[in-house]
Amino acid sequence: MPRKRRRRPADRPNRNPVPYREDADTNRPLSPYAASKKAAEAVAYTYHYLHGIDISVPRYFTVYGPAGRPDMSVFRFVRRIAEGEPIVVFGDRPVRLSDLIERIAELLDWTPQVPLEEGLRRTVERYRQNREMVLPLELGDR
Repeated sequence: MPRKRRRRPADRPNRNPVPYREDADTNRPLSPYAASKKAAEAVAYTYHYLHGIDISVPRYFTVYGPAGRPDMSVFRFVRRIAEGEPIVVFGDRPVRLSDLIERIAELLDWTPQVPLEEGLRRTVERYRQNREMVLPLELGDR
C-alpha cells in the first residue's frame, strides 16, 4: 500500500486572498492550467529580455456557449440576474464584451459563427433549462 506523504508548511501552496490582484504571487500554480499560463509568461518574458520583442498575450476572461463552465463570468451574470442576486465585479477596468470580441475578430480576421446577442440568448435558455442542476453550484466569487 502506498505511503501518504505528509505536507510540511513549506510544501503548502501559497493561497492568495480572493478577489485576486494583479500583483498576487503566482509562483506556485495549483493546476495544470495555471502552470501553463505561468510557463507562457516566463517564455514571453525571456524573449522580451533576450531579443527586445514586445509581447502582448490576450487572456480571455471568459468563454461561453454549450461547453461554457458555470464559474465563468457570462454564466455567473445570467445566474445572479435570474436569481435576483448582486453581481460581483472584479477589477477596476470595465471591458465591454462586444468591444473585446470585435477587436479580437479584427486582429485575427475572424467572424464569429453566432452573433453575441444570439449567444447570450442561448446561454440564458440553457440556464433556464438546467437551473435545478446548476443552482447548487458554488461559484467561488463571494
